Order: sequence, then structure tokens, then C-alpha cells
Amino acid sequence: LLLYHHPKTRNMNSTVLIDNSSISYFCVENSMECHTIRIMLFEKDINVKIHQDIEKSSLPRQITDNNPYLSLPTLIDREQILYFPVVIVDYLEERFPHPPVLPVTPSERANMRLLLHRLKDEWLLPAEELISLKKRSEKRRKELVKQIRTSILGSVDLFAKGDYLLSSDFSLLDCYVLPFLWRLNWMGINVNNAKTKPLVNYMQRMFKRESFLRSCTQFERSMVV
Repeated sequence: LLLYHHPKTRNMNSTVLIDNSSISYFCVENSMECHTIRIMLFEKDINVKIHQDIEKSSLPRQITDNNPYLSLPTLIDREQILYFPVVIVDYLEERFPHPPVLPVTPSERANMRLLLHRLKDEWLLPAEELISLKKRSEKRRKELVKQIRTSILGSVDLFAKGDYLLSSDFSLLDCYVLPFLWRLNWMGINVNNAKTKPLVNYMQRMFKRESFLRSCTQFERSMVV
């Protein structure tokens, strides 16, 4: 079950009420980390109510009393209030183990975590900086576009080893990389050429996946032109 709750549909001065019959997920409409967790929620088909871009003055007391940063994303599951993305991911994987998005063995999980750190350092963090720049620094924007594009082109082989990213099943790696890949054209990064066919095929295949389609906000859907 998916329920989206957007601030435009209610009184901006009212506090959001929490329904304990489902998980409540508070997120930002255009955030790769928030998008990653939405993909995970829908991949596991979790009963969730999603609240997007809620003003801090309208956050429920469960968040204002338990999240000292008032940061998003924040997830509420009855008495449990979680507010760091990596903590939310680990909680959802333990709380809703099927289908799993992490490998079973400790060594496989560790290797996946290592690759996730590399993806964050080389792709996600530069992309977040690029998005935050807007038009304030054209020189820096061009540097980041070139840096990200070069890194992607050097990693195309990662997408040629199966239907999913370095795994025989859909995994947390896919949850993290898909929001980034979805934003490439929107960020002005073109990776479509003869040498990137495995990557382009992966993107086309994954962007049709039900959990991904359900995870996209209205703003994210508007990124495709």
C-alpha cells in the first residue's frame, strides 16, 4: 500500500498525525538517499504512508522529540523513530527480511558495503554537490560533470555481469545506484554511446521495474524530458 501525503494537500500550519497501523516515512522530494529508501520500501512491498517535504513546524512530536536534527529522511514504526539513512536501511532489512536486499554471509555483506562506499565517494557525493550548485559556479559544475562522467565510463563493465549490479538478485546496490542514474540527464551528464551499452540496457531495464516506478515522486518523474 502506498499513500503519498504532500504539504500542498493540507493546511501548512497543521501537525502531521501518525497512523500506527502503517509505517510513516518522512522524506524530501528530490533526494537520492530518500529515493533509495523509497525503492527499498516498495521492493519489500511494505505498508507505508509517505510524507514529502513537510515543513519543520508541521512535523509530528514523535520526530521533534526524538530526532535532534529534525532531519529527513525519518522513519516511524510505532515506537521506533529512525533518522539516519544507513540506520533506516539496516532496520528495514532486519524488520522485513523478504525479499532480502543484502547478501546472507558476512563476507558478502562486507564486500557490498565496501562497494557502496566507493559508489558514494565517486558518484553520489559529487552528484549531490552538482545538484546543490545550481547556477552559482559554472566552472565547478563543468568539473563535476566531467569527473562523474569519466568515473561512470570507467565502470561500465560493472553492468555487464548480469541483470543486476554485481548480484544475481536485486540488491541494495541497485537501490542506491538507480536514483543516481535516473538523474544523469537532468544533471547534464550524457553517457549514452556505443561503449556504454551494458549501462544503458541496465538503466532501461531497471527503470521499468515496479518498485522503481512506484518510488518516483512527481518531481522525479518530471526529470525525464
